[in-house]
Amino acid sequence: MRLKRLLVLNFAVWRFIGGTVLFASEVGFLTGWGEDQKRKIREVVERGVREHRIQELFTDAYKGPAAIRQELTHPKADEDSLLRVLYNEGPKAVPNFQPDITFYTLVGKFQLIDKL
Repeated sequence: MRLKRLLVLNFAVWRFIGGTVLFASEVGFLTGWGEDQKRKIREVVERGVREHRIQELFTDAYKGPAAIRQELTHPKADEDSLLRVLYNEGPKAVPNFQPDITFYTLVGKFQLIDKL
């Protein structure tokens, strides 16, 4: 039974957050869900920004990953954009309401995955 739950968790994370094979590959197979895994996902996103690979990590095929992709690749994207995506903090933070917090931040995505 545990393996089935882990498969559901991993496919949910891979598709719901990034939606690409590269995202899944960089996050890897998660054996649990908690602060360590959330930190790892944030590190993948931060590294993707630094290395200019957001378009490879986040698909534009689904609204959730596409919203993050657009935010982080927009010509006016800056540190405040990254802060919003990672923690929903700073001057670009969105209201703590659905669906915006889920579409535009990892915070909202993590909240939904916490309920799995």
